[in-house]
Amino acid sequence: MGCGSSTSSNETIEAAKVPAPVPTDGGSTGSSVHKETKTVRRGIMPKTLPGFVNAFLDFDREERRQTCEKAFLEPQDTADKTELKKIVDGINTVAPTDVAGQTELLTGLYTLWNKCLLQLETEKWQNQGPTEPIKFNNDTVVAVVGGKYVPAHQFRGTGDWIVSEVLEQCGVKKVHSFARSPASELPSDVTTAYTHHTALEAMIQRIAEEKKPGTKVIFVFTVAKTADNGEASVNVSLVDTFIAACDSNGLLSDTDMRVLHMSTFHASPKDTGHEDNLVENYGLTDYGASKVMQTCQLADEIYSRDPATKDHPALARIKELRKELDVELKAAWAHWNANPADAKSRSIPEGFEEQHAKLVASMVIAARELFEDSAGEDSLIFQLRKVSSRLGVVKVPYMLSNTAVYKRFFVFNPAIRGEKDAFTFYKICSMKRLRIVMTPRRAAMWHVEALRDLH
Repeated sequence: MGCGSSTSSNETIEAAKVPAPVPTDGGSTGSSVHKETKTVRRGIMPKTLPGFVNAFLDFDREERRQTCEKAFLEPQDTADKTELKKIVDGINTVAPTDVAGQTELLTGLYTLWNKCLLQLETEKWQNQGPTEPIKFNNDTVVAVVGGKYVPAHQFRGTGDWIVSEVLEQCGVKKVHSFARSPASELPSDVTTAYTHHTALEAMIQRIAEEKKPGTKVIFVFTVAKTADNGEASVNVSLVDTFIAACDSNGLLSDTDMRVLHMSTFHASPKDTGHEDNLVENYGLTDYGASKVMQTCQLADEIYSRDPATKDHPALARIKELRKELDVELKAAWAHWNANPADAKSRSIPEGFEEQHAKLVASMVIAARELFEDSAGEDSLIFQLRKVSSRLGVVKVPYMLSNTAVYKRFFVFNPAIRGEKDAFTFYKICSMKRLRIVMTPRRAAMWHVEALRDLH
């Protein structure tokens, strides 16, 4: 599931094979294995973005990293200290082939660290999140695509947090959720109606059958795989499936239906000033392009069926950008499929430079024009939303999520980490990511607040 900006495991692995220096960011690309660490202030602060988003983006990244690193590695609570020591000992001794054990250990580590980070967000960085509680009209149905109800003591992803927070504080008419695995039973004090589905099409059909005239239905689309090159076409297919199901059930042309799309700051031009961007990480080229394409797909299909926007010049431009990006993406997919080594490479392969440049140019142009963090009030999405508030986009940063678990399995491989113990190597490769870290709960609350714009 989508979890914001992430790093490509193959790039970190390949970089770690270089005798010196060892990468400290876990995701630098090209010939630049070792980067100077410094805070880069963003060039613009769009007024269209909520103040708490700009507060997060403008916060000193090195201060965030240092504060988080101290809180994570030196917890004040005695029980947390004991738990951290137990987890670190496990990370350093688990068998390199014990994937289940590694998953349990990293999940335990991130559960503990998210607890510490949530305390920082609550006590020190309150202005980087919305004011709570957040209430809506009780004739609203919220459907989370890529989430389910999970008890608070368990490891929750962003979609799971969205489900739980909408259920517990928003006062909506009903919540639906879709994930491949079953949800947990709701606590008795949650009174909002809730139905979980393990088939996307079945959820959409059920919503269409239950919907009454005038009832707002807001889908929160969080699904995306942080895939390596040649594997991210699944993200485009996921949107195709969603759009087709909504269309066949009459929801796509219903102006009471809205979509909130979870994106990532990775899907941004380099000069926007984010830590991650579409230009510098070859290993996530496909993923970045697929996230930009997802927004193009949703905007095109939703606003083309809306009488208020079907002839809008911003929509015409989105159609052009989608077509151009589709051409370059399909050419790249064909190349990666025919040349698997090029897909796994940690730098732009010889012979692929021209096609890669075309793909990057296409997705950067699209991202620059689409999103508010790069275009402000000139954003194509913003222009359409001023006419019809049917699509919103929330970009999120790096999170200690399920994606961050499987992207760090390489630290357990002795052939990669050399003489270092697994936890020391983990810190070397991973701690720079704390410059832009956020809890899945805060990311969820960014989305819950954004639902107001679509209500």
